Amino acid sequence: FTDRYDRLVSRSAKYSRQEQMDSNLDELPICKMVEKFEENPDVPPGRSVAKRVFDLEKNEIRLDFHYVKGRITAEQRTYVKDVGEFRMKKVNPFQKDPKTLEMMEELGNLLEAERECMVSIREAGREAVEILATRDKEESDIVLDMSAWDIARTITDEGRELREDAEEIEENLQEADYLLPFVKKLGISNTDKPFPRETAVQLKEMCQRSLKDRMVERAQLIQDKLDAETEAFNERQQSYQRKEGHVEASEEENFEAFVSDTLFRIHILEQR
Repeated sequence: FTDRYDRLVSRSAKYSRQEQMDSNLDELPICKMVEKFEENPDVPPGRSVAKRVFDLEKNEIRLDFHYVKGRITAEQRTYVKDVGEFRMKKVNPFQKDPKTLEMMEELGNLLEAERECMVSIREAGREAVEILATRDKEESDIVLDMSAWDIARTITDEGRELREDAEEIEENLQEADYLLPFVKKLGISNTDKPFPRETAVQLKEMCQRSLKDRMVERAQLIQDKLDAETEAFNERQQSYQRKEGHVEASEEENFEAFVSDTLFRIHILEQR
C-alpha cells in the first residue's frame, strides 16, 4: 500500500494448510497475519509501530517498533490474548514499564485491529478468486485485435472481391440477355438508350423468326426420338411374338417392363 492514512505498507497472511490452496481462500484457516507500517515522524522515537503480528495458532499478538537512531535493537511487545498477559523487550533498561491499564487498553485496540485485518484479508481473498475466475473465462475465449494495417488490408481485399463479384455478375447478366445477339447483328453498340421504333420492330421480327426456327428444330428432334422409340418397340414386340409359346417367365417379365417403360416415353414425347 502507499499513501495510506494509517501508514500501512503491506498486509500478508499465512494459511495453516497450504496444500489446499487450490480451494477458495475463504475456506482455508489462517494461522498468522502480518501488517507492516512505515515510521511515523509525529510519534516519539521508539513508539512508532513497524510490524503487527497476529499469531492465531499461539493466540498471541506481537508489536515490533521501529529502530531508534543509534540503537541496534528495537522494542517489542507480546500480548497473550487468553490470559491478558504481556511481555516486553525493552531497548532502554531504565525505561519505565507502561501501566497495566494502558496495556489492557492497547490490547483491546489490537483485538479490534485483528478483526479488521481478518476481514480485509478475507475480502482480498474473494477478490483474488473473482479475478482468477474472470481471467480463466477471458483466456478461454480469446479474440485477437487486428492492427490498423491488417484492417486496411482486409478492407482492400474485400473491396477487390466485391469488384470481381460485380464484374462476374455483369458478365452473367450479359450472357443471360437473350436480346443481345440480335442487337449485335444490327450493329448497335450502345444499348443504354431506348431503341427507335423501326429498330424495335426489326428486333421483334428477328426474335419471332428465331423462336419459330427453334420450335421447328425442337419438334423435329422430338419426332426423330419418337420414331426411334416406336421402331425399337415394334422390333422388340415382333421378336417376342416369334418366341410365343417358348418364352420363359423371366423373359416375359422383362418384356412387360420394357413395354411399360417404352409406352411411357412415347406418351411423354407425344405430349411434347
